[in-house]
Amino acid sequence: MKKSIFYFSATGNSLAVSKAIAKKLENCELISITEVVKNESYDIDSEIVGIIFPVYCLDAPKIVREFIKKLSFNSKPYIFSIATNNKEPGCTLATIDKLLKEKDQNLDLGYTLVMPGNSVVIQDNTNPREEQILRLNNSKIIIDEMVRDIQEKKSGIIEGDFSLKHSIKGLIYKVAVYKIYKPQNHFWTTEGCTMCGICKKVCPTENITLKEQGVEWGTNCEACLACFHWCPQSAINLGSNTLNKSRYHHPAVSLAEIIK
Repeated sequence: MKKSIFYFSATGNSLAVSKAIAKKLENCELISITEVVKNESYDIDSEIVGIIFPVYCLDAPKIVREFIKKLSFNSKPYIFSIATNNKEPGCTLATIDKLLKEKDQNLDLGYTLVMPGNSVVIQDNTNPREEQILRLNNSKIIIDEMVRDIQEKKSGIIEGDFSLKHSIKGLIYKVAVYKIYKPQNHFWTTEGCTMCGICKKVCPTENITLKEQGVEWGTNCEACLACFHWCPQSAINLGSNTLNKSRYHHPAVSLAEIIK
């Protein structure tokens, strides 16, 4: 039985979850959503399909929504999705289910998984080190439970908060982040920048360029913060409050895995 897990991950949380689940399912391939969206369309030929990604502004990231719109199905696979989040999953999985229904498919199982928060867009939503460790340890236990449900092809569960309140809150977040604040306008580098190009390589939307005058961000920013967290010199900052802020990436994920 062919199994595939499609993942989107900037700081490694969702990739670490994907790796753990793929290993337990066996004979399961891991496929980067970042690479898939470069195609005009993508044919699904697996009997079990997983979609794993982080929550942005109480919803699915734009790149994940674009990915689902490019999928082509020749059958009805068992589909599960896991939305990693910082205790605010919002309507994320309802969005995934809606997009799949437009493809005449269903989200059979949808779980939310609390992982270390790492957003510093507008405000600092990162967790203390102790909380990060607690969440990472708890995630291992929860992943085992999820795998059992997937192996049994359990269905009918889609987690999240689908209330009108959270839908409105998510919309406000999106407008505040992407329309008003616009992260691409607030990134800057310190003198510690060596122009190594790591930021360009980890950017999922190819939004970063290296020019003679320094690093430049374009307008197609997902606000994933991969550049901020993976800069080896911690030279990338967002606004005025991140200069001495610690960076985060999942301890089980390497830079090479994010870049590939």
